[in-house]
Amino acid sequence: MTFSFYHKVVAQFSIVISKKYFWWLSLGVLLLPFILLIFFNHPSADDYCYAVASMKQGFFESQINTYVNWSGRYVSSCLLGGGPLLFYSFVGYKIMNFLLLLFTVFTCLYFVKTLLNKNSLDLSVLVISVSVLFLYLSGMPNLTEGFYWMSGALTYQLPNIATLTVVAILLRMKKKYSIAKLISAMVLCVFICGGNETSMLEFLYILVAMMTFEYATTREIPKYYYWLFLVSLAATSITLLAPGNTVRGAFFHGEKNIFKAFLLAAGSGLSKLQEWLHDVLILLILCIPFFKQLDMSNADQRKITPVILVLYPLFIFGILIVGFLPAYWSVGSEPPTRTINVLYWLFVFSCLHYTTLWIGYIKQKNEFIVAVPTYVQWVLFFLLFRHWVPQNNYRTASMDIISGRAITYHRQMEERYVEMVNNKGREVVFKPLTAKPKSIFFVDIESGHPEDWKNVCTADYFYLKSLDLSKPVE
Repeated sequence: MTFSFYHKVVAQFSIVISKKYFWWLSLGVLLLPFILLIFFNHPSADDYCYAVASMKQGFFESQINTYVNWSGRYVSSCLLGGGPLLFYSFVGYKIMNFLLLLFTVFTCLYFVKTLLNKNSLDLSVLVISVSVLFLYLSGMPNLTEGFYWMSGALTYQLPNIATLTVVAILLRMKKKYSIAKLISAMVLCVFICGGNETSMLEFLYILVAMMTFEYATTREIPKYYYWLFLVSLAATSITLLAPGNTVRGAFFHGEKNIFKAFLLAAGSGLSKLQEWLHDVLILLILCIPFFKQLDMSNADQRKITPVILVLYPLFIFGILIVGFLPAYWSVGSEPPTRTINVLYWLFVFSCLHYTTLWIGYIKQKNEFIVAVPTYVQWVLFFLLFRHWVPQNNYRTASMDIISGRAITYHRQMEERYVEMVNNKGREVVFKPLTAKPKSIFFVDIESGHPEDWKNVCTADYFYLKSLDLSKPVE
């Protein structure tokens, strides 16, 4: 009787878990804490600086000034200088948080659908997308700088999204070329190269690798690759030749030793490879039965060889080296975690692509791939929710909400806004924040240093004479 009841429960749940609506529901539930945190999020630091620069100098003048005196990141500068804070819209700031999260989800779905050569979001696309997406969200090195602190999020996560989209477009153009796709890819190339230097270098590296892959599998390189490469080089030149880079570079005191920087980058890359590979491998192995849904009927006559499969891991390792190299060369230390977010994003989706190559190779050999066993769906489901248990982004986000840290932080920031609005033109001293939720809090103004740039930008934004924090009571 007991076993009969057990089998009925298992059979019923197996039916439910094999339905698309179940995975859509899982996606919504797992995104819920990240979405809820948006309501408690607030700007800080550079967010105010970009808005103040546009207010004082005018938008276009501030863009020129930034390009000449600070940075060649022309896209990031435009987005941040012309964002919602320029119009005093804190609601708009939160909407941008939400859209960034939404674009990340859509890009993941689009990329997986492209890899599997699907025309719709069937179960295999949905299962793999949800699994990989939450692997990324749980393990990304810095959630705050990846989604909630807008100066970091727009500068790094948007180029991440654009890079993956261009790769998907290129894969689709092999099946069906269109001028609209080519123009879209060109626009995104300009966007990526003007976002940040790490994404720019990674994209050039990936583009060259894809051109090499095209030649290795089809013995020709489609002409649109050359157009994209030329556009990317032009956009890269605009970024690198900015006079502001020289000014900014004066603050970096690295040895500028390329050989030493390469060795340090390789060491850090190997360390991250060991750290990240475990969860990625488990997830991809469990997803292999779903990868069998790869549609080879549209096959673009690629010949996937053992040599390509052997060399591909070197390409993935190269992604990590390229990402670490600029920081070790210019600064002499690891890049900030928002930069490492870029590497983790590319690492996860490169491993995903590598898996599809293996499946394609096996199918080319007419080897048998097992059907999807029920237990795989069970394991995948629990694998997603296990991220709520150990210390990671899911647990941090959930605990920030459950513990009340997020809402306490929100209320204290709202109280500050009221005080600043009521004291325009005066010196204002705040009490230190008692709640700093790790998932959304980036940095506060400095205590005892009203001349600090963060204090000055915030004070200027709210038309204050100065801004300071009182010393915390010990």
